[in-house]
Amino acid sequence: MATENISIIDESGDHKYFTIIPNYILNHSTHWDREVYIQMKKIAGERGTCFAGIKKLMKITGFSKERLNNSIKYLLEHKWITFLGLKEVQTSGGKQFTNEYKINDLWKMNIEFYQKGGSPDDPPTVKGGSPNSQRGVAKGGSPDDHKEEPIKEEPSKKNQVIPIFEFWNRQGTIVHKRLTAKMETKIHSALKEYSEYDIKVSIEKYSKILKGDEYFWTYKWTLDEFLARGLTKFLESPTENFLKEKGKKEKRQHYRGLPIIESRGKKWVVQDGQWLELDERNIDKKDISFV
Repeated sequence: MATENISIIDESGDHKYFTIIPNYILNHSTHWDREVYIQMKKIAGERGTCFAGIKKLMKITGFSKERLNNSIKYLLEHKWITFLGLKEVQTSGGKQFTNEYKINDLWKMNIEFYQKGGSPDDPPTVKGGSPNSQRGVAKGGSPDDHKEEPIKEEPSKKNQVIPIFEFWNRQGTIVHKRLTAKMETKIHSALKEYSEYDIKVSIEKYSKILKGDEYFWTYKWTLDEFLARGLTKFLESPTENFLKEKGKKEKRQHYRGLPIIESRGKKWVVQDGQWLELDERNIDKKDISFV
């Protein structure tokens, strides 16, 4: 996860006096996923909402960043928490976007599961498997049971293309009527370097900055252009780098999002490894921006 802060909202209704964890959570998760869930629920606190840095969660849990992110993905997949989107907050370092999560109310599911015969002592098992093939830690297990589990394989890239395309259109920046072969190719290329989650975070961050009056970035990309030129920039650059005041100090002329290079009395841009000379007589001013 590229965003370093997390905002958490607890709507489970039990955070006023202490932290209560449903038995279903305890018996259907590894100790890594369980620990992250407990800490997120605890951090939500009495007011039900707060944000904590990734580094703080890593320190509290003792987990690596990769292990922490993997557990958060597990909680999301099982709908124990919900990703609400990015929220802009004021920090000592300036304005930043934080990932905001809601702790879902699981008490109805918890009660129904055990009323139907589930035992609070039942260990979590893999579908079609036995207690010996459980995802969690079995009673009487060996010290090796507490080693970090292997990172799961990523979902099929083919199944991730449509969700990314639809997520882009929901931002309303440039809405595409159909998914082209070029877009699909760019999405597949992006998924080789980044997860679906990170791509969506970058898209949403780009959209918010584009729409914010306090930011200098004004150029609109199509989806395939964004994946080729803006994905890494908006995923890894702090939000404050796009503020207008900072932009004035470092502004540089761009053509369709590509930096203009002046050489030998002419203006050029580099696109897909090719140097293209710009003819100012045929340039639409709308294609020029200062970044």
